[in-house]
Amino acid sequence: MSFFQSQIYYDLLNGVPGVKPFMFKELEADGSIAGQFIGAFIQSGNKLTKRFTSRILLIDEPHVFTHDVEKISDDLYKQLLDINKQFKDCIYTEIRFLQHRPLFFNFSQIPHCEYNPYLNIVVDTTRDEEHLFRNLSESKRRQVKLSLKEGAYVKCATNESEIRTFYNILLNLYRKKVRKPIYPLEFFLRFFNRKDAGVILLAYHNDKIIGGMLCPIFEDNEMYEWYIAGLDMELQKKKVYPSVLLTYEALRYASSHNIKKFNFMGAGKPDVPYGVRNFKSKFGGELVETPRYVIAHKPFLYAVGKFVMTLGVGTYLNSEQ
Repeated sequence: MSFFQSQIYYDLLNGVPGVKPFMFKELEADGSIAGQFIGAFIQSGNKLTKRFTSRILLIDEPHVFTHDVEKISDDLYKQLLDINKQFKDCIYTEIRFLQHRPLFFNFSQIPHCEYNPYLNIVVDTTRDEEHLFRNLSESKRRQVKLSLKEGAYVKCATNESEIRTFYNILLNLYRKKVRKPIYPLEFFLRFFNRKDAGVILLAYHNDKIIGGMLCPIFEDNEMYEWYIAGLDMELQKKKVYPSVLLTYEALRYASSHNIKKFNFMGAGKPDVPYGVRNFKSKFGGELVETPRYVIAHKPFLYAVGKFVMTLGVGTYLNSEQ
């Protein structure tokens, strides 16, 4: 089980504008839960863009509470066949796996289901700080040292004002470069105020926030890099590298808090050049295959929607900007 199939994740999404979480359940004869699958119906942007960005997102595999994993998983996935009837505006459903495990469901039986090979990177954080630092590439070790020498440091967020500053940096990145939808500010504030969800790490330099990372933590077993952004381009001439320092300090945090794994949550498609994968691969993790599946409920609108989102018009707007 992962953070993205937990009650905490469901609670965080419940009530966020543009997001409607849901939960599939399979029950035993006595009424107890045999397995569950948590997902969310998401609409981004204004009235026009919502038409092309209405989607269902399920992150990671369902959680099964019994030994009959294959049967319960199969039953849960079959509920996906009718999920678009519950959300009539839904264009497509995407399932993102985060682990490398056997699949117990034949996705080919779902009409208009598209398989997308995908990669992820996972770091073993049961090792000590010295080992983690040694496992960084030479360039990343040097950038960490230079950042610290120039006075940069990382700490956990302590107030909502810091979250707003981090969110503005993140939103600017998503508008100009990533061009994918992100949750509104309200979600980030909810995450910060729910202490059992994880931590938000912030990079500082000269008393100014220069980046941040939102990291869910699940049962001291796994820590995730869900959102990260830094003012790297602006500060590289000063030999300060916010994203590098944040990533290393996140690994240190996991190690010092006895968290077993650090999950980068995606490293792009195999055999396709991807700068983010190149960056993440330099922190000593294992490259694993984590497939993604897309079920197009409305194939034409899905094709148009993919183009719309590349324009960056589907990102949430911050009222303060």
